[in-house]
Amino acid sequence: MWGYLPQLNQWGGTALNWETERVGGKDHIPIFKAIPVYHGERLEVFAAQGESKKAAKENAAALMAQSGHC
Repeated sequence: MWGYLPQLNQWGGTALNWETERVGGKDHIPIFKAIPVYHGERLEVFAAQGESKKAAKENAAALMAQSGHC
């Protein structure tokens, strides 16, 4: 299940960071949003949500990897 996140982190190196925040859900079922930040630029177009911070990052990484921009 986890495949794009490690690849994107390796590709981006120190220039790629992630912003994550809780955006909803009940206390026992939170929803998180992840936004990739590349060279200080927030890439909102690749923002994604998930049931954990890692899942949200993986979903955003999948969007980036499949976009053809990297």
